Amino acid sequence: MEAEQPDQQLIEIKVLTGPPGCRKTTRMREDALRVPGLYLFSMPTKALIEEQVIEFRKAQPSLPIFALHADVKPKRKINRQIAEAVAAIRDGGHQHAIVMITHVSMMAEDLSAFSGWHARIDEAPNSVQSGKVTVKGAEPLFESRFTLESFGHEKWRVLKPVGPRPSYFETKNNPALAPIEELIRLAYRPSGVLVDVNSFRGLTSKMSWWSIWTPADLKGFASIQIAGASYETSLGAKVLQHWFSSRIRLVLEPLAMRRTGTPSINIHYFTEAHRPSTWLWDQSEGRRRLKVVADWLGVNAPQIEFWSGNPEVLKLLEWRVAGEPLKPRVAGLNKWRDANACALIFSSGRTDDDAPLQAVFELTNDDIRIAREDEDVLQFVMRGAIRKPDFGGAYDIYLYSKEQAERLAAKLLASEVGTVEIVPVTEAGIMDAPELPGSGDRRRINQPKTVTLDDGRVVQMKSEKRKEKRAAAAQLAGREPGAKGRPRKVVQTGKAE
Repeated sequence: MEAEQPDQQLIEIKVLTGPPGCRKTTRMREDALRVPGLYLFSMPTKALIEEQVIEFRKAQPSLPIFALHADVKPKRKINRQIAEAVAAIRDGGHQHAIVMITHVSMMAEDLSAFSGWHARIDEAPNSVQSGKVTVKGAEPLFESRFTLESFGHEKWRVLKPVGPRPSYFETKNNPALAPIEELIRLAYRPSGVLVDVNSFRGLTSKMSWWSIWTPADLKGFASIQIAGASYETSLGAKVLQHWFSSRIRLVLEPLAMRRTGTPSINIHYFTEAHRPSTWLWDQSEGRRRLKVVADWLGVNAPQIEFWSGNPEVLKLLEWRVAGEPLKPRVAGLNKWRDANACALIFSSGRTDDDAPLQAVFELTNDDIRIAREDEDVLQFVMRGAIRKPDFGGAYDIYLYSKEQAERLAAKLLASEVGTVEIVPVTEAGIMDAPELPGSGDRRRINQPKTVTLDDGRVVQMKSEKRKEKRAAAAQLAGREPGAKGRPRKVVQTGKAE
């Protein structure tokens, strides 16, 4: 990763924006078919690559198309597939050809072989990651695997890997490497990883790190386009504008959704007194509430044709909810265009791993929620029949909370997808269920770490809570608070009168 230099060439990126279903992907494909040239397309998933290969071949059967991903037979590493595809195009003298790779490959591989090509990115990549790792006690491991290099910033250093990248199985099966698997993987990317330390020695707290891929890494391409429903609100775009504003200029081109049908959209929700969260669903009471939702959906919503949720949710909804279970992030796919109902019991807000990003780029909790959860919900529900411009029937959506329903309704209405009604599911019985103590990002972030006692002493909050628990336990055991050992036996010396 390079520090931003004032004399670097400005990269202009066209961003096709608009609601899901407004033909952004189709527009990029049709432009690539109409204007001969060499194009590198990057898609979120292998399934979307295969879907687009079919569309390209329908339009121009003779056009050379190379779909590169992990399931290509015979199996070869992506860098080898790239070298073979570029060589085949060069040796064949082709002036018009398409190569397709996933977002992961685009961010991880050396793309210098595509210099002079046109880059086309479908949907915003998951390009920003961060976290914290413990170095204390593992200094020799870090010093043997990495070096720290300056890149022109007073606080952050580049984490440079030493030696060849360990294999997936070597990392997974090594207890020392497994906890930093993601850090190792990202460090070997061209964009690399930044950390907030000058040395691995003498650290008493965790090391913060972050990694970002931006279109600035696509230098050498003749043109760059991104198609994304809300790319300008993605974390990647926000970080890009904060850190690389003098190197990259985004040129937005809004695409309207031209509808001939007006669907009636009903957004059902189950609670208005608490928020969904992975923390909640990891508690016994949270799982009980999930079971209530799953049981209600199983009995009252047999029309659901596709659904998803967090890993904790999938375990409880499986075998209860009708339809096909999917991954929550399904941007771009058209497979469920005829479906009239879906359910997404899901949460994807701020986590403790986001703290480094928030500190560096001044991101709020709402910035992260909008970029992740709101976008994922919109993309998911738009996979169904309301994606079709001529659809005018009823469409049912099931979400967990009223807050999610209201935010989705605002997006759908702003995009003029159809009429929207928000429907509370009060009969499920958790509409007024309260937040559990300790739940919610805001509650955990703002919770004080110390408390001032009546005598003026300042003590750790956790110490005071531990003291309260011990006092309660002593009372139940029949002894004075602070007394040690078992309570004394009461010896009865006479009979009661």
